[in-house]
Amino acid sequence: MRKITFLAAVAATLCTVACNKNMDTQINEVPNPAEQEYHPLTIKIKGNAPETKATGIDPDDEVKVNTLQVIAFRDNVKDTYGSASNTDEITIQCGDGDRVVYAVVNGPDVSAINTPSDLLATVCTMDVTTLNNFAMVGYEPVSLPESDAVEIEVTRLASRIVVKSIFREFTVPSEGAKTMKICGIYLGDAAIKNNLGGTYVPTASADFEFRGCVYSTEPDATALGGLFSQVTLADHTTYSTVHTFYAFPNPTVADSAASTWNARHTHLIIQVLIDDTTKYYNIPLPVLERNKSYEIDEITLTRIGSSDPKNYLQDVNFELNVKNWTVVPVADPTY
Repeated sequence: MRKITFLAAVAATLCTVACNKNMDTQINEVPNPAEQEYHPLTIKIKGNAPETKATGIDPDDEVKVNTLQVIAFRDNVKDTYGSASNTDEITIQCGDGDRVVYAVVNGPDVSAINTPSDLLATVCTMDVTTLNNFAMVGYEPVSLPESDAVEIEVTRLASRIVVKSIFREFTVPSEGAKTMKICGIYLGDAAIKNNLGGTYVPTASADFEFRGCVYSTEPDATALGGLFSQVTLADHTTYSTVHTFYAFPNPTVADSAASTWNARHTHLIIQVLIDDTTKYYNIPLPVLERNKSYEIDEITLTRIGSSDPKNYLQDVNFELNVKNWTVVPVADPTY
């Protein structure tokens, strides 16, 4: 039996889910014209401790299995489809020979899919991806009747961005004397569409959302707006509430601030009030990849921000760390 580790999953969570007996399972066998014998094949999504977790976010939510769909393909044609709810394990009937088994967790309905290429091209949108319902996909080859079970690694389609703290240290004393209130943190130009193969390249404006794909540890933050009760940040002090954001990968390499639409990087935007005047800090993020966490330990603000949320400030200091969720380090920015 081949064993593959589920990246960034939590074993205790999946074991608990696996013990849930309230399962709703559906098995559809696709007739094969060739005479063959069918055998039971047990497919399991197995997990272990995640590399990192975001403070204020329940790690169980990021690995929760609500729905599980599996398709066994023979020679790139569907042999068997099965589905189940609230479990990380399912048994289907497969014919003799080599198969490639795909597992789709918390994804769109793929019961009508007949080929691997059509499966991987199936679109998944961010509006059905919630904090406890992340779409995940994986596959594994298997040969029957030699094998009767297989463990499949699944990885999330989304990217995660974590902001751990914001430090204000204005270089001009007169600006440092002004009152600053943080009133919003959100993503700009966040990709909201992907496919199950994780290869979708967002290019049209409809593939992006300027303010959205946000989850925050602030209890009164809106799910998509990223706005919350104003927090005063005096000069030479730190705002240390952790905020976590999710969006689909954005492979755009060349960034852009053009008024005419073209593909561009996803940005992190901090909205503040300076003496009751709204200002913005727009921080370009690197190319975002699926199932990776981009973590900023500290953003340093050194001057008053822009009056336009789409204007970039070139001197914001930060360090980005990228990790496998799998975390991606981002240099701590100073603006």
